Amino acid sequence: GTKMMALAAYEVARQTNSKAFYVDGRRDLLTWLPEGNEEELQCSLSTEDYFKLQGHDAPRSGLDIQKYDEVVWAQLRDARKLYYHPRMMQLRAKFIKEFRGEYRDKIDLFVSDKLSCQWYKGSLKLNLANREYQFEGKEIFDMLMSGAYLEYEISEKIQAKAGQYTDAQHSYRVGFNHSQSDSLEKNEIDVLVNLGRRLVFIECKAGRVAAKDVDKISNVRRKYGGEYALSILVCSESGITKEREEQCKDTAITVLKYQIDNKSKMINQSDLNKLPELLLKLKKFEL
Repeated sequence: GTKMMALAAYEVARQTNSKAFYVDGRRDLLTWLPEGNEEELQCSLSTEDYFKLQGHDAPRSGLDIQKYDEVVWAQLRDARKLYYHPRMMQLRAKFIKEFRGEYRDKIDLFVSDKLSCQWYKGSLKLNLANREYQFEGKEIFDMLMSGAYLEYEISEKIQAKAGQYTDAQHSYRVGFNHSQSDSLEKNEIDVLVNLGRRLVFIECKAGRVAAKDVDKISNVRRKYGGEYALSILVCSESGITKEREEQCKDTAITVLKYQIDNKSKMINQSDLNKLPELLLKLKKFEL
């Protein structure tokens, strides 16, 4: 197979007095033959080039995490206080059922006198158990109403170590070529991180993890990322069963679990703070 072809290629180089080298992609090393001198590979690929190399030159779009500013993170801090509020969860479920979780320019959702939502011209008004809240900004609407909260949490952790990555995108959408037999619907990747020589696909699940979710994560990585691409599933400890964890292990998906504090009803940030260290290990091919 490939080992025999490598030996044949080396023999051709030897007979023609040409230089030969071997590339160890897992360790990012180039070894000159027969001397054995090693050099670290310094090049890195853009996200655009990665997708083109996999044969996907259809339109793609995403939100550059490194361009998010303090205004967005201030909205995230406000969202943290309410996301797991029982009334907020009830209101969000109603919104997703009636509007499929889609962004609209105007929303007037009335559940009861004690539970309602109004969204218009960038202003979000909530009534949760007769307590009113008002926020400004599309991002907090996405966080609280459309279920994108966890994606912003992950984006914040990534931006804090932005220098480690070639590129980092949130809500990265991949279109299909019209010539392909696949559905023309776009595939959305929650968070995409380019480590320079490998892509990491991060899936964020605030609810329960189903078998089809694991299959989707695995398929997206194989289809778009190539041999060295990786997948990370971020979910709550209560949201994943041992069976799903085994399925992730069998399909080479790294699971990052977080806990929700029973008293504050907020995510334990120390759990999510492990993400940059995990990405650095992946970058160094230590995992």
